[in-house]
Amino acid sequence: MALGLGLTGKVYEDEIIRLEEFFKENKSSVKIDVSHLADMSLTQILMNRGYRISDYTTMLIKPLSGKDIYKEPADNHIQQVSEDNIDVFDKTVTKGFLENSDASDSSIYTKEVIDSSDNISKIFFHQPNTACFTAYRNNEPVGGGGMVINKDTVFFIGTSTLPEHRNLGIQTDLLKRRLNHSISKGCNLAMTITFPGSVSQHNVEKLGFQVVYGRIIFTKDFL
Repeated sequence: MALGLGLTGKVYEDEIIRLEEFFKENKSSVKIDVSHLADMSLTQILMNRGYRISDYTTMLIKPLSGKDIYKEPADNHIQQVSEDNIDVFDKTVTKGFLENSDASDSSIYTKEVIDSSDNISKIFFHQPNTACFTAYRNNEPVGGGGMVINKDTVFFIGTSTLPEHRNLGIQTDLLKRRLNHSISKGCNLAMTITFPGSVSQHNVEKLGFQVVYGRIIFTKDFL
């Protein structure tokens, strides 16, 4: 996926052509992540060249302070994932994304990505500066979420809840647990992605996240 195009000024068609040639040589569709802050020339070129919109998400951020401690209710037990229980996390989060069209930050776990890797959560778990958490209710795994720390910034990704366990505060409790963990690691800024106007967006906004920009993923397939 191409990121950051158009953020420093006008984009020219020959730049996109070179980009397409790279993806075509590698037998892959072109995916371009376009921020609403990007120069309008980028969107115009993509529309003229036959791109389609394949995803639309919102980026939200929240400043963190060591004074903030989030109470975690006992009904939903949130447990940090270890090597011994990564399989439970992997199956639960993947199932949540496949069965829940309103899952948080779902652009990370698209069906295309899931189909290409049976162990996407396991791959993520073994990356540096990451942590994963599984939510349990009545000793049953019902959801999960991950996070990546880069210096003093944390990015919450891969959050999903099994559809039959929605509206029980599970996603909110996963957020609270990860916020507390992030603060303990010295982070001062949290970021996440949701679908615009979704339940996920409303949940993170209730905990103080604010929208900073929207983004659209433009896709072009080669036959």
